[in-house]
Amino acid sequence: MSEIDYLQHLIAIFRHLDILSKLPEKQAELEPIRVQFRDLIAEIIKEES
Repeated sequence: MSEIDYLQHLIAIFRHLDILSKLPEKQAELEPIRVQFRDLIAEIIKEES
C-alpha cells in the first residue's frame, strides 16, 4: 500500500468518525479518536510536504 493509499484510508475513516461523532450519544466517545485521526493526517501531510 502506497503512502497515498494509506492517507486516503485514514481520511475515509476520519470522515466516518466525523459524521458519527456528531451523534449526541457517541460524541464523548468518538471525539477524542476523531481528533487523533485529524492530527495524524495533518502530521503525515506535513511530512510529505
